[in-house]
Amino acid sequence: MRKIILCTLLLIGSTLSASAQQIEPLYDNPDYAVPNTYYKDLYNDLDPFVGTWMYTNGNTSLTITLQKKIRASRRNFFEDMLIGGYKYVVNGTTVVNTLPLLNNNYTNPIYYSLHGSCILGQNSLGCIGCGPETRRLYLSFDEPNRDILMMGPRMIFERVDEGGVQKVKVVFKTTMTGSREDPNHEPEFSDYSVPFGTYVLTRQ
Repeated sequence: MRKIILCTLLLIGSTLSASAQQIEPLYDNPDYAVPNTYYKDLYNDLDPFVGTWMYTNGNTSLTITLQKKIRASRRNFFEDMLIGGYKYVVNGTTVVNTLPLLNNNYTNPIYYSLHGSCILGQNSLGCIGCGPETRRLYLSFDEPNRDILMMGPRMIFERVDEGGVQKVKVVFKTTMTGSREDPNHEPEFSDYSVPFGTYVLTRQ
């Protein structure tokens, strides 16, 4: 009986704690990373990017799959965010493929190859000149076993539907430049398997 009462009290306490948690919109929020706050995608800005998308150019293809992760734990706060993986193929050879990592239930979302929750809207940095309804997503990029110093690889996604065909434009670039490498030591890698540039992918 004592065990039942204790479990009941713990359940009530957990429910009260969850209900007391502050919920704030993920998009256009000046306050971010406030402890015990859940930044929720109240306007469903992430949803249009969820799915599998593919770019093809001759014998080269880039496939990206994005999934929405609800209430992901981020240290002392929570947020909705996108996680993803990608596969890059050249002449029938798979150069890199992180799509299988999406089957892993990582506690920390930064372990996925694509991850982020930054929504860019009108007049925000990275969306200057955008219309009021335009949304771009700013996601961090990672390639397994290829961590290059002084590079901050990012992918910026934007819906660019055309003639009823659902498409996304992806700008793949680095936010950092320069080098901290030892001049007497040649770095193992100087770039990523997926080349920097702009890609237009179609929903699969």
